[in-house]
Amino acid sequence: MINKGTSIIKAFYHTRHSKEQFSDFLRDYPNTKLGKNFNIYIKKLEWIERDFKTIPSLPQIVSEAMTKEMNGDILFPTAIAEKCLMLNEEQRETIEYLIDQMISGENIKVLKEKIEDENN
Repeated sequence: MINKGTSIIKAFYHTRHSKEQFSDFLRDYPNTKLGKNFNIYIKKLEWIERDFKTIPSLPQIVSEAMTKEMNGDILFPTAIAEKCLMLNEEQRETIEYLIDQMISGENIKVLKEKIEDENN
């Protein structure tokens, strides 16, 4: 993962995520006063997204990472985080280790092993 520009990519992600959350509210409550305000916020967030894409001084690696982010599933990181909350500490550490290894280029192969219950 790139270190320089990571904050910009995170800000871009959070902008997209905020837009998705406001949009989700609108799907549930389309004709409310709050919904009308959220429509305004969504338009502002869309402007920020467009502006991000046109900054000529962004380093190419940051621009490429933002393009990947644009094409990715915005809810994926949240879904992974929510699942990790259900794990115990040892399982979380294992997941973090696996992610770190994948980021560093390691090829990870997961084998599923079924453990038989001695009582059955």
